[in-house]
Amino acid sequence: MEKSMKSNVVVYHSKYGATKEYATHIAKELGCQALKISSKLKLDDYEQVIIGAPIYAGSAAGIKKLKLNSQEVYLFLVGLSHPVNNLDIFEGVVDKLDPSIKEKLNETLFLSGSMDLNKLNFIHRQIMKMVSKSQEGGDLSKPINNIDFDLTKAFIKKIKNSG
Repeated sequence: MEKSMKSNVVVYHSKYGATKEYATHIAKELGCQALKISSKLKLDDYEQVIIGAPIYAGSAAGIKKLKLNSQEVYLFLVGLSHPVNNLDIFEGVVDKLDPSIKEKLNETLFLSGSMDLNKLNFIHRQIMKMVSKSQEGGDLSKPINNIDFDLTKAFIKKIKNSG
C-alpha cells in the first residue's frame, strides 16, 4: 500500500527578506507553496504547517496571527547571530512562543540570516548601531549574508519522512 502524501504548506513572516529566502527554498524542496502570513490566511486544509519567523527583540515576529488546528507544526527561526554560538537566544524565543504553536511543535530549526544596514528602517538601523557599539565592534558598513540552505537539509528530510 502506498503511503499517502501529507498536505504541506510553508508560511512565513519576513521584513527584510532572509526568512522569505529560506521559506521559498524549503517550499521548493517539499514541493509545496510558500505563503506570507496574513490575517486572512486559512490553514485548515493542510496537515503539516512549516512556519518561518525572523527574530526581533528576542521574539518570533509575525506569527501571532496564525490559527492552527490539529496540524503538525515545524518551525524555523532566523536571526542574525549564528545559532551555534547563541543557542540560548534561540531557545529563549521558543520559550516565549504562544502555547497554541509551542504545544504542536515537532521540530525547530535555528538559522542565521542576513542584514544590510542600508535597507533597514530608521528605528531598526539605530538599534543595530547601538547593539554593534555595545558588543565591541561588528562592522555594519558592509551587508552581512549568512544564509546557508545546506543547514535546512535535515529539517526538510524530517518533514518528508514524518507521519
